[in-house]
Amino acid sequence: MINGLLLLVVMNKLLSFFKKASFFFVVVNIFTAALGFIRSFAFMKFLGFEELGTITMVNTTASLLSFAQIGLINGGYRIIALKEEKAIEKTNNNILSFLCLISIVVFIATLILILTGIVTDYATALTCIGIGILLLFNNWFTNRLIGSGNLRKLNYANLFSALISLLCLILVYKSGFIGALICLFSQPLIFMFLAIDSSFKFTKFEIDIKHLHYILSFGFIPFLSGIFFLVYSQIERWSISLLLGNEELGKMYLFFIIVTLWTLIPNSILNILYPKAIKYYADQDKEKFHKTIRDNLKIIFLYNIIGIISIILFLSSIISLLFPKHLPYVYLVYLAIPGLISRQFVDPISLFFNSVICLKPLFWSDLFSLLVYCISILYFYITNNIHIYSFVICFDIFFFSKLLYSLIYYVKIKNKY
Repeated sequence: MINGLLLLVVMNKLLSFFKKASFFFVVVNIFTAALGFIRSFAFMKFLGFEELGTITMVNTTASLLSFAQIGLINGGYRIIALKEEKAIEKTNNNILSFLCLISIVVFIATLILILTGIVTDYATALTCIGIGILLLFNNWFTNRLIGSGNLRKLNYANLFSALISLLCLILVYKSGFIGALICLFSQPLIFMFLAIDSSFKFTKFEIDIKHLHYILSFGFIPFLSGIFFLVYSQIERWSISLLLGNEELGKMYLFFIIVTLWTLIPNSILNILYPKAIKYYADQDKEKFHKTIRDNLKIIFLYNIIGIISIILFLSSIISLLFPKHLPYVYLVYLAIPGLISRQFVDPISLFFNSVICLKPLFWSDLFSLLVYCISILYFYITNNIHIYSFVICFDIFFFSKLLYSLIYYVKIKNKY
């Protein structure tokens, strides 16, 4: 009876959270991700292995280029959420000026590499750099729209850019690799034009070192968190490939897909709650601030319950019907359940730390969990017990250690805020 009432309360919180724009923001994110998977499967269908390898490198390099913002986009997100017009305009000018400067430097460097003959496939190189530059600007436009609460425009830009990119798949069928490059380039390009908001005009070119330092005071450590996660994923992929081989890595494809899908809804919800939590804390409205943290916790609690039950009851049946050759590896997803749960319960704690600008615990939790992860892999290697399931256990250990460190520090300091 008590559990039933608790579930009803949590569901009521969840339903009240899903206002129209917020609900469609989550739905559009899931739909966009689904279209991305369809595009990947189409590439696998129509491209050869060498072309697929090149496409992978294009995506990897473009994603790495997005780290050139060094945390300014993360910090600018917080400033926009505070809704202080003068600070927003100055922040917008500085970040766009910095991104323009970075883009020019990268473009000139690429041209030099092409002209000196170091890079011979200039079409691929320029497409790769173009996508990376577009991602830099689009990350800022996305944070701008979320921070200002303009989810309707963001939904529109995400939805139509993804649909147009999907239509471009016909070019992959007709033109092969070149069509794939056009398909990859089209989505961020179209998104950029659709996401531009007249309320955030670029009024002047401005590089104010003092203001950039102010922005980074909010954004650099969250940026480092992204770097740490990138390092974790690279260690995971390369360790499996080198120690077990690419075939074993392929057997973990289902595990990687589920881990990616698992975070879509919680990340979308976190993006919606983050600006609210920042604003409430800045306004010293502690009641609403702590309520936002609790709401996030309740949503994550319900999401974990529904998600885990769904995995246990339906995953094997779905995989046996659609991807039978992956059925022997469903057990890896079951083995990953502790890590999946731990990963999402970190969100409300991270929301708290980011909102109150207590960022060092985020840094140390990421560093601590990465070290524990490396030690775990080393242990399995030394004991000659390296299998694909060993890496899933290390996945569980990584996120549990991150949750444990964050939770201990949260309990220690929460009453101060």
